[in-house]
Amino acid sequence: MKTVFICLLVIMLCASCFHRTENKNENQLSVISTDGQITLSDLYHKAKFIPFENGEKSMLSSVKKTIVKAGNVFLLDVEPYPSIKVFSTNGEYIRNIGDLGHGKGEYTDIEDFTMNFSGDSVFLLCNNRVLAYDNKGNFLFYKDIDITGVIRRIESCNGGYVCLTEYKGNDYLLHFLDYNFKTKKDLISSDGRIIKEPSDVVNPIQVYGKKVWYYNWFNSTFYVIDTQDDYKISSFKINTGKACEVDQFEDYVFTSDYDAVSNFFVVENMIFGMFHTAQFGDKPFSWDLNSNEIKVNSYSEWLPYVRAVSSDSYYSILEQDAFIRLSKQMEHLKNFNHNYFDVFSRPRTEKDNFILVELSPKK
Repeated sequence: MKTVFICLLVIMLCASCFHRTENKNENQLSVISTDGQITLSDLYHKAKFIPFENGEKSMLSSVKKTIVKAGNVFLLDVEPYPSIKVFSTNGEYIRNIGDLGHGKGEYTDIEDFTMNFSGDSVFLLCNNRVLAYDNKGNFLFYKDIDITGVIRRIESCNGGYVCLTEYKGNDYLLHFLDYNFKTKKDLISSDGRIIKEPSDVVNPIQVYGKKVWYYNWFNSTFYVIDTQDDYKISSFKINTGKACEVDQFEDYVFTSDYDAVSNFFVVENMIFGMFHTAQFGDKPFSWDLNSNEIKVNSYSEWLPYVRAVSSDSYYSILEQDAFIRLSKQMEHLKNFNHNYFDVFSRPRTEKDNFILVELSPKK
């Protein structure tokens, strides 16, 4: 009788484990229209181009991340040294958040940054430590995050924060933290293998509503974690033909037309991003979540990569040189970008700054 009971218990436990495994919904996606043209006017009804203010303190070199909150643009610039610069959505420089150094509220490096949902606090990720400031730049506190491995990304999410680690011997990629930056849950097992995040993956974590989106470069798969439904996981594998395998990373050569997603941004029922391609550089794509149709843009028209969203506007960033190069491609968009050539023809200085692109999406 005891043996029968133990067997029944084992069967029940196995069934329970199987049920939890099946809780991850898997979907297969294909790049449907590799040559189809997506135009600005297909997605947006208005675009505004805003040059950031030039100045010794306000100059930008390499923007890694953008957050727009309450009419202000927060930018992580990583060259020649890391800094968080704040501009208005009119392009006026306001301030820096924190300073370089070893004193209280100072930092020597910034891996990433995020803000709370209300926009009144800024959190800098520095060597597995979070430095907190108010949105005026005043230092508030710091907290160490007790996680094995180097934390590379952090985002605010429902119930706290989610971070991504680069690790050795730790078989979890995503860590969910509470509001005090204490670990709540670890997800996305990698079977204990060492994974190094490719340096050109800009935003591998995106938060939209109660869901966290994570893209795994090595298996061309999006994972969607529902923080309101016991961290239920759904996955979307993109059939690019030749996905990168983890154990091939050291001498991997890209051969497929669309090897992997280099960055992406989730907005309502759409995902905007860039495909890494071997022959043609990065190509922008849009993914309609209602139809699960992925369209890749041809080079016949420029399509901006969405970096941030605030209220009813999406935001992109353009380097000044890229802005000038794109002028010919924009000439046929009559009345759509009414101030494009006003910005293009303005007097330029020896050091010109980046351009903020404000996009109004179609409803």
